[in-house]
Amino acid sequence: MTDAIRAYHDPDRARRYHTQHAFDPPRKARMFEVMLDTLRALIPAGGRVLELGAGSGDFTKVLLDSGFFSRIEATDGAEEMLSLAQSEITAEQVSFRLLDFTRPWSAPEPLDAIVSSMALHHAPDKLFSFQQAFQALRPGGVLVIGDHIAGATPHTHRLISLERARVKQIPEAQVPDWILQDEQAQAAQGNICEPLDVYLNVLQQAGFMHVDCLWRDHWMAVVLALKPYE
Repeated sequence: MTDAIRAYHDPDRARRYHTQHAFDPPRKARMFEVMLDTLRALIPAGGRVLELGAGSGDFTKVLLDSGFFSRIEATDGAEEMLSLAQSEITAEQVSFRLLDFTRPWSAPEPLDAIVSSMALHHAPDKLFSFQQAFQALRPGGVLVIGDHIAGATPHTHRLISLERARVKQIPEAQVPDWILQDEQAQAAQGNICEPLDVYLNVLQQAGFMHVDCLWRDHWMAVVLALKPYE
């Protein structure tokens, strides 16, 4: 388990995450829309989906409200986060499981889809995490990731930082100091953001096909990967 995941075992930290407004809600909402639309386009209605790093259930609620899935298994490595999700989501088609995606795991039966929203940047070994997902999917199964990503070069990463400062409405004179503080805060939280090409290359190494980025807006992206039919 990484320090970033372990931090959310703290009840106060988990509650703050759950109750505070998400950073840049419109961008997050659009990411959720793209993820859901992708799932609906690629798996049959009534499919079974497992969510890695469900946190307090933001995307779990989107999956449930769609009415598209027969079973939704929400998993997270922090028990406190799962407890918050369970306190608000009581639908019978949703189950909850404590699962650390940085360690070996399995599904009782092959899954139609695996999703992860703003969680896999906590994984230090993304190849291992993607290999675990590959093994849990049925042939033809779908992996959809919405995550924070880094710029491919120092120049583009700075442009991302400038956009984050704009969203935060940081006064122009304070932007350089704020960018430095933001980078330090991300590192302290254990966020291991990778450039988009790292995600795409590592997913292919894990055995996935049709790997592509379907949507990107500065530091957020939606990535698709399909497990080949045997």
